[in-house]
Amino acid sequence: MRGRLWLRNFFDVVDLKWEETLDKKKEDLRSSDAEWTKFMAEVMDGIGKRMHCKVMRKREEKYLSNMTETEKKEAAEEFRKGSLERSGEKLTIDAVFVDDLAYRVHIGTIWTGGAKGEEYGPLALPAVVVELENDDDPYKICYDLWKVLSVRAPVRALVCYQTGEEKIASLRKQLEVVIWDGGLMKGTDGDLLVVIGDEDKNKKRAEWKRYFSAFEWKGDKLEKVEVSQVTLSAEIIAL
Repeated sequence: MRGRLWLRNFFDVVDLKWEETLDKKKEDLRSSDAEWTKFMAEVMDGIGKRMHCKVMRKREEKYLSNMTETEKKEAAEEFRKGSLERSGEKLTIDAVFVDDLAYRVHIGTIWTGGAKGEEYGPLALPAVVVELENDDDPYKICYDLWKVLSVRAPVRALVCYQTGEEKIASLRKQLEVVIWDGGLMKGTDGDLLVVIGDEDKNKKRAEWKRYFSAFEWKGDKLEKVEVSQVTLSAEIIAL
């Protein structure tokens, strides 16, 4: 799994989830941090399914008494497979993706179906780690970048927001300096993605591929990724 493939799925799943959202709720999603956080968390789950990964993130606890019969059956099937999912972040990171097979081996062995160590595990390296930051404070965003780059994973991603192209360019430069000064990409062949939404009122009404700007670490800088490059690279990787 590499960054371009994750990025393609990010754009695809955002589009799909947005289309599934009722029109009367779309305005609430874009204006409420809480609703937007929930929406983006569901996007992470959607990417995880496409990439055959479990996504560990903060979740609402749901007790059996509040579940529908269908939900109870699904929960029982997950438990039988040995992939009981616990609520809560890992390493205080918003979304940690772990390969399905690695998850099942570490949490509930695929051979016996028994659950083990679910309160701590899985003790497997993540495939992807993602921070989702709604606060537009550049220093907070820099901290989130440091967090994901402190974890060993093939893909590290940061999704954040600024208003206007000038602020996006300034944040991009600031993130580059943080990486240079801290040597945060030294000794790693993992991919780094930074996805920045433009909160300019005109961009907020645009399609996602115009609203979000995507950058990847190449050499010693964050280079902009064009949408056509994302599609082409992902198709090549998937073959």
